[in-house]
Order: sequence, then C-alpha cells, then structure tokens
Amino acid sequence: MYQILRHVLNPVASIPSEKLIQVVLLLSVAVLGVFSLYLVGFDQGYLLAIFQGHGALTQNMLHELVHDARHVAAFPCH
Repeated sequence: MYQILRHVLNPVASIPSEKLIQVVLLLSVAVLGVFSLYLVGFDQGYLLAIFQGHGALTQNMLHELVHDARHVAAFPCH
C-alpha cells in the first residue's frame, strides 16, 4: 500500500532518469521548434519591439533577416 501511494504522490521519482532526460530533451526541442516557426513565419518586428520599442516595428529587422526562409517555407509575407 505504501509503495502505491508513494508512486501516486511522486510520479517523477518513479520515472528512470534516462527516460526523464529524453522527455525533457524532446520538450525542449518542441518548444524551440515552435518558437522558430513563429520567428520565421509570423513575427513582424514584435519580438524585438520588447527591447527596441516602436523602431523595431518600422525597421522589420527580423523580417528581413528571415525573408528568404519565409518564401522557402511557403509563408506569404507580401
């Protein structure tokens, strides 16, 4: 009974460390992939506007940086 309760209350401890590392790595790659997709496909200066202010929206630095990658990935940008 105590072993069952321990596994219910602490599920992460019951996962082998190798499996936990794989899950964390997979989630990290997924988050990085979604962020990269946003950066290449949808950002129009809003990400840099956090640091540069309104000038980032008018300069479109990230848009110009990934402009060709957008066309290769079939994202319309014009």
